[in-house]
Amino acid sequence: MKKIKFLDLKKINKKYVLKYIFYLLKYLISGGFYINGSAKTKFEKQLANYLNINHVLGTGNGLDALTIGFKSLIELGYLKENDEILVQNNTFIASYNSIKLAGLKPVLFDLNIKSVIPSVDEIKKVVSPKTKGLLLVHLYGFNSINDQLIKYLKSNKILLIEDCAQSIGSCYKGKKCGTFGVFSAFSFYPGKNLGAIGDGGAIGSNSIKIIETCRAISNYGSFKKYKHDIFGVNSRLDDIQAIFLSIKLRDLEKENSARRKQAEYYNLNIKNKKITIAEGLAESIDSYHLFVIKTNDRTKLMKFLNSNNIESLIHYPITISDQLFIKNEVDHKKLVNSETASKKLLSLPIGSHLNMKEIKLITDVINSY
Repeated sequence: MKKIKFLDLKKINKKYVLKYIFYLLKYLISGGFYINGSAKTKFEKQLANYLNINHVLGTGNGLDALTIGFKSLIELGYLKENDEILVQNNTFIASYNSIKLAGLKPVLFDLNIKSVIPSVDEIKKVVSPKTKGLLLVHLYGFNSINDQLIKYLKSNKILLIEDCAQSIGSCYKGKKCGTFGVFSAFSFYPGKNLGAIGDGGAIGSNSIKIIETCRAISNYGSFKKYKHDIFGVNSRLDDIQAIFLSIKLRDLEKENSARRKQAEYYNLNIKNKKITIAEGLAESIDSYHLFVIKTNDRTKLMKFLNSNNIESLIHYPITISDQLFIKNEVDHKKLVNSETASKKLLSLPIGSHLNMKEIKLITDVINSY
């Protein structure tokens, strides 16, 4: 039997190759700027329209998007250095690193034992007078926003920042993730639902002040050429990537729709009692960047799937609190749920590189485990 791949970028991107070559040649012949040119500006406007947000700024990658966004909040006086920013323990290291890189203090909070989505109850446990912001990660493509959370943050004057690296196209009550906070950050890493052919990221905000400050920081701290009013870095989305992303953005809803259909089949038909399926929140439409299950013997299940030519992956086998550079600085008793879950969570294949016949086959194999 042919191996079912977890991800197949060659198959996903094949249909865009000729169109990309056409637009790339057209762009090269036109003699346009390769950095901060018309292709980047066009994509930023297209993404802003898609998200229904006022402004989008392309960056070099998703980590830079978060870091630059945080730095802009410091420049504008919304935050000051060493302010505490809450972030969940079950996420990719970039979320945590962005806070530290901006000169702020990350404070980890735990999972609710019943869910992979952040809960207000766990957030409340780590809030202090120094807490000034929450970096909410819409992990696996699940929306993590709800009315209770919004109300709690507002009443406690805690800024909401959204990490949408895995959730482009996810919604809560009809509103796109990335439009609830003071700013949001996106990643176009090749394996994402909207993936580039290299690195890329973006910042979204309804505030022109935040976006213009981010634009300056990302361009050596310059609001005007050769005039550097603030300390900055070099992080711009290449026009070469922007061309490819503009083409793929047209199909993003089709991609997400295929993932939702596959996830729905998994949800309805995986009946193995040894397995628990990670679920989203009510009134959400999720983009299912990943389809995550929980099992007590993950290694055994992975071997079983592999023996049936089905590839699966682990996201993330080591929590932030267990990373070498931080593990001696945290109270592990307060993070036990996420540290335990990291040993049990497994991601199944999902995406437009798969057909429903393959999804049904994966489901049948899991049920036979």
